[in-house]
Amino acid sequence: MIHRRYLVAAAAAAALGGHAFAQGTWPSRPVRIILPVPPGGAFDATVRMIQEPLSRLLGQPVVVENRGGGGGVPAADAVIRSSDGYSFGLIGSSHAANATLMQGLPFDPVADIAPVNLLARWPNVISVHPSTPWRTLAELVAAAKARPGSISYGSPGIGLSQHLAGELLKIRAGVDITHIPYRGAGPALNDGVAGHVPMVVTALASTAPQVRAGRLRALAVTGPVRAPLLAEVPTVAESGFPGFDVSEWIGIMGPAATPPDVVGRLNAALTAAMRDPDVARRLEEAGIEVLTSTPAAFGDFVRAQVQTLGNIIRTAGIRAE
Repeated sequence: MIHRRYLVAAAAAAALGGHAFAQGTWPSRPVRIILPVPPGGAFDATVRMIQEPLSRLLGQPVVVENRGGGGGVPAADAVIRSSDGYSFGLIGSSHAANATLMQGLPFDPVADIAPVNLLARWPNVISVHPSTPWRTLAELVAAAKARPGSISYGSPGIGLSQHLAGELLKIRAGVDITHIPYRGAGPALNDGVAGHVPMVVTALASTAPQVRAGRLRALAVTGPVRAPLLAEVPTVAESGFPGFDVSEWIGIMGPAATPPDVVGRLNAALTAAMRDPDVARRLEEAGIEVLTSTPAAFGDFVRAQVQTLGNIIRTAGIRAE
């Protein structure tokens, strides 16, 4: 697992502290990080948490710019087309999914980026309204097999990790469950809590409070291991589908032409910022698992995600809106 594999490297980078960035000419002015989402949510919150320690480590202000919409394509394109050496972007699973989902993408999601650091991940949650009879994922699957097309599930939108997790479950279980895309997690959760849709696949952080309050019943989490926020809830893999993992993740990338020494310096600063004890504690409380990686490992990860998510999209016949 990436976060264990690079734990030693992370500790070494953290030990360097601010001294690692006092040498050389970069950065000599503020560094910009473009986010593919509006303010709020786990993507935005994670970067805001590390903004101050990252600025301190780099010795320059870190400016966070939210540029949501378009499935993250405009934000990534702005970074990829930049040439100032000070513009970087946050990417997640949709960046990898877009390689297959989006027609006429203006860039190559792998070849046109300089991977810097895989920062974190969190699972999604498959949950149902408490009025439904299903108390395990196996019971839900059995009901779906008994009455094909009778069950529907909501997700925050087409091509997002929640949607792809639902579609992979359908593929692996061989069931017909109707997908209902919403415009964001809020509307999907609201309809799930109200019972307008019997099943939802939504992010851990936003789902956990509803589960604890008894407004939703969690059947499984979609990551490779159980989530501390809902430790009693099994993974999909534990529920009969070995190897199942469709998690959300975030990482930092720059344009492909970013000099290796700049990538290395930013990588070490990001690792140290993510491993800051206060930051790590706050992220853990939010259900976000700190990873961190080398640039090469992040590049390998993105390539693997393009393949994995692309296979789900092709098999499920998913089309962009």
